[in-house]
Amino acid sequence: MIGIVLLVIGILLFAVAAVLPQTGSQTIPAGAGWELTPTAIGGEALTLSWSNGGSGTNVTLYDCGSTCPATIGSGLSSVATGHGGSGSLSVSVDSGHQYLFVETAGTATLSASYSAVGLTVLGVIGIVVAALGTVIVLLPPKREARGSMADGESA
Repeated sequence: MIGIVLLVIGILLFAVAAVLPQTGSQTIPAGAGWELTPTAIGGEALTLSWSNGGSGTNVTLYDCGSTCPATIGSGLSSVATGHGGSGSLSVSVDSGHQYLFVETAGTATLSASYSAVGLTVLGVIGIVVAALGTVIVLLPPKREARGSMADGESA
């Protein structure tokens, strides 16, 4: 019975981690940036959206490596760019890196949001718990010892 319970709990944990994306939102003043740090193991699919910009708005997602610098744009590599008052970018990002989403042209304060999907620690825990439950379910039942030794007699 415990094996079935662990199997169900593991499957549910994995399903929650796989189905529910990580999300967030923030307003970004012109010239400022929004630091994003992926939490998935290995990497994840990231979708960034923005709105409230003007027609001349440009946005850029930079890869900062392990840490974003205090000065925007100093030696950062561009991952993706977008143009217009509103839009979205979809990119693959790596764990262990920080990313910076910046309005590079325009004067409006943007409303930005992100959604990320990837294998998280919760998903890994779900896999481990489900595997443990599966092993327990598949183990043969414990058998009682038979014979005179089990009855306390000596040989």
